Amino acid sequence: MALDRLREKRELISLVQTGYQSPKTVIVNYDDRMLEIDKPIDWPGTQGIIHILFKDEAMVWNKVRVLVTRTTESSIFTEFPTTLFRLQRRTNYRVGVPNGSTVMFVHNNEMRQGFQVIDVSANGIFVCTDRFAPLQPGDILLDLAVFFP
Repeated sequence: MALDRLREKRELISLVQTGYQSPKTVIVNYDDRMLEIDKPIDWPGTQGIIHILFKDEAMVWNKVRVLVTRTTESSIFTEFPTTLFRLQRRTNYRVGVPNGSTVMFVHNNEMRQGFQVIDVSANGIFVCTDRFAPLQPGDILLDLAVFFP
């Protein structure tokens, strides 16, 4: 079980919530109702939903979403996670971007901009245009910049 490995091997986890990502920390203990996590020194003291991120044995990222129920001087206590999300790893895994994301680049010594970004991957960017763009497979694009709203 993932929690056994994380606790027994003292594997590092990150705590994430809006506006905060912790330095690496560890799971100290757990039972069928709660998790006890070593409280990071910069913990903002908030109670609410947090995401716990960690890598599994295959080095694939995993995430659980839990509610912080209380904190002490040295620990954060959360409800027991009910769902584990294993983030897929594929060569061409596509990730959607916020509406209004755009890209600009240099093509044939000319600055091109205003292309709508649909999604991104480790291997590329899927863009759409509302006008003709003389791009061909194999064209070289330079100084690429992606803007997210």
